[in-house]
Amino acid sequence: MYKTFILKGLLSLFLIVIATNVTKAQSGDGDLNSAWSLNVNTGPSLLWGDMSDKSDPFSKMFSPESKFSFGVIGRKGLNDIFGVNLQAIVGNVKGNRDEWSNGNPTGGFTSETFFTELNANLDIDLLNIFSAADRRLVNPYLKAGVGMTYFKANVTKQGVDYNGSEKSALDIPMGGGIRFDISRRIGITLETTLHYTMTDWFDGYSTEYSEANDWFSYTSVGLTYRFVSKQSQKEPSYEEEDYNEDVVAENVVEPVKPKVPFMVSANMPSEIFQGDTFLVKIHVAVGDAKLSGNMKLQQTLPKGFKVEVGSSSGARFDFTNQTINYFWSTVPTSKEFDVSYTVYAVNAEVGEVTIPGIALYIEDSVDKIANFPKNMNIKAFATKDMMLVVTKESPLRYRIQVQAIYGGKTTAQEIQRRYNIDKEVHVDYEGGYTKYTVGEYMTYEEARIYRDQLRNNGLPGAFVVGYYDDSRIKNIKQAIEIEKSGKTVMVVKPATTQNVNDVYRIQIAASSLNRSAYQIKSKYGVQEEVSKKYIGGLYKYTIGKFNSYDEAKKKLEQVKKNIPDAFIVVE
Repeated sequence: MYKTFILKGLLSLFLIVIATNVTKAQSGDGDLNSAWSLNVNTGPSLLWGDMSDKSDPFSKMFSPESKFSFGVIGRKGLNDIFGVNLQAIVGNVKGNRDEWSNGNPTGGFTSETFFTELNANLDIDLLNIFSAADRRLVNPYLKAGVGMTYFKANVTKQGVDYNGSEKSALDIPMGGGIRFDISRRIGITLETTLHYTMTDWFDGYSTEYSEANDWFSYTSVGLTYRFVSKQSQKEPSYEEEDYNEDVVAENVVEPVKPKVPFMVSANMPSEIFQGDTFLVKIHVAVGDAKLSGNMKLQQTLPKGFKVEVGSSSGARFDFTNQTINYFWSTVPTSKEFDVSYTVYAVNAEVGEVTIPGIALYIEDSVDKIANFPKNMNIKAFATKDMMLVVTKESPLRYRIQVQAIYGGKTTAQEIQRRYNIDKEVHVDYEGGYTKYTVGEYMTYEEARIYRDQLRNNGLPGAFVVGYYDDSRIKNIKQAIEIEKSGKTVMVVKPATTQNVNDVYRIQIAASSLNRSAYQIKSKYGVQEEVSKKYIGGLYKYTIGKFNSYDEAKKKLEQVKKNIPDAFIVVE
């Protein structure tokens, strides 16, 4: 008699199961809140309509009017708070009416309705509104949506068929429940929903005196399965390196991360010679500190040091009375940033010095100071073999990633032994992963050749990653674009006797204004040809062209008589 409704229900359940399994591959492997899940459930359904006397849900639950229904829910999490789900319910409800609302006896009406419902809902995780968590044991939620109910109702009076209806109608499901996550994949649900049908015929009975449409409720216990991996891991695609970031994870442990403090460090040589040129980089790591307002970095340099500004990360730069100042009216939003400048130790005094450094910042509305002093030993005037020079070089490097471990780590020696690698192993920490890379190449082509060599030697998961200024680049295409652009920065390198192509010149002036060579010659009274180059925001003017440092040094001694601040540069 009710085969049609049973078949419709089974078909709906089947479609939801198939749809969830087909699309589950799109779930995030590690993010439980955005994963696909499938829930099967069962429980009592109750009628609230013309053919029901009882209004107390507890007495209904344990009366002959309580009937069991079955359901399945396919759900996709949208984010930490919201999710959408498609639900199918197959079941029946029953009602008994012994007297009308005016107290008159009905003669003994009984109604039974078989129904199949398909609905779509939006659900809200209540606890994640206040504090998002990937997984907790108890998860209360609310849900509401819209659905379509197909039903066949039959009304009998004292056991004799009296009336009936077979229709379909829109309905509005609303309710909530609690999900207990007992593991990453398995959960148990307790849920109650009320369904407001857009018809008064759901119980098979309606008259001109009826004042409201019929309702029914469905209270269920369910079993949920999430389509996620047992541990967060990603298998790399060896055909493309564009978005390859992780190799198979091992030894999953959820680490407890300590609070990272605000830190400032200055990268500068501990020993120099008079006449050296070197690059200073100050690195600021904000960590977990909550900064606000302005910030200032300050260093006081020894007498005889001249400075040329490099990168400032949006700060206002000033160098007065041997004091360097970087000032931000609003602290940068980046978690890490650098500033840099070039030092020319032209007339530096010999001896050991301490270069004080302080950072003034505001954390949690409290003024704070961080010190980063550096000790430096300044030695007597250098020979060419001892000098440091600043030269242009690309900060881009390529390495080959051979393994990534989530929540654990191994040693560099073990990586070398396991994969028979004789190159240095670099270790990075990112997003809970410990990532191991080998080699260091200036071009992608060189790195690709070594990658292919590793793959042929039994490491099929090896892939190329790019690093810019020692920071990992997410997309290999971006690294290749940087390589093609030819972008370079100023870096410090030793001026050794191996630099056979070095050319030495004597810098006599630098200006932010574009002065002509004639103007410079007139101002400083030089007879030699003046060369001009635009570097780091300044026009730099040099004279002479010498193949050895000794030649340049002799000329410098003559030039200093008229231009005391002149010094040697290496190209």
